[in-house]
Amino acid sequence: MKPIKSGLALLATAVLVTGCATYDLDGVAGMSPQGDAFQKGLHSEYVKLAKMEAMEDDWSDAGRFNDKARVAAMGTKFGPQMMSKRSIPADKVDEMAGFRDRLVKALEKGAMAKPAAAARAQAGFDCWMQEQEENFQPEDIAACKKSFVMALAEIESKPKPKKKKIPGPFVVHFDMNSAELNDDTFSIVAEAADKAKWAKATGIIVGAHTDTSGSAAYNQALSEARMKAVTEIITMAGWDGKLTVKAYGEELPAVPTADETPEMKNRRVEIVLVQ
Repeated sequence: MKPIKSGLALLATAVLVTGCATYDLDGVAGMSPQGDAFQKGLHSEYVKLAKMEAMEDDWSDAGRFNDKARVAAMGTKFGPQMMSKRSIPADKVDEMAGFRDRLVKALEKGAMAKPAAAARAQAGFDCWMQEQEENFQPEDIAACKKSFVMALAEIESKPKPKKKKIPGPFVVHFDMNSAELNDDTFSIVAEAADKAKWAKATGIIVGAHTDTSGSAAYNQALSEARMKAVTEIITMAGWDGKLTVKAYGEELPAVPTADETPEMKNRRVEIVLVQ
């Protein structure tokens, strides 16, 4: 069979007759699947397998897969075929049994979370068993197995934990010629330190600034005092990670002004949390 394996286009097969059994492949393919996304995925996957077996004149397996597609479309739950229903070569039994156990466990946990991959895994395992039972098309066996193993790995994989969004930046403002924190600004700095720990930040950057009133040397010293006041509170709040500090004086105003201009928005310390 070359369903999963080759890139051949699926051919519509109207009605297949073998002995007393009639397999209406097109009728089953055209059913409106009931049930959840996993069952709908199973319907689609087994329809592909049934039609590809029909293209190879394997009516028996075409019928088996078509029946599974029909059952899936009706919203009935069922698992991968029991290995006892196939004559698997003795040297392949242990490997396939181990994979089947993993598949059953993965389907219990991941069928709803990753329904498309789960459907590919279940149908892929049945495809692998069917090809392994025939045991004369090594390329097809390998292709079915590869498709199954890739789908199984997808549903077994654990989702990566989402990184917490880094809040901020936090900004505290100061009175004229002051490096003291009041109750409100103290709370902002303490909150920044707490959020850094909560968000598992890799570091904190503190940048201290002044407005342009006063000399450049005075403002540099004032920004250093503000920087120290803020970093002391960050440390007191329990932050023991990387801390990068810089006193800019009047060099980088938030609001550009002329020299000797008081501006509250420029009298600030900015606290940035690093992801």
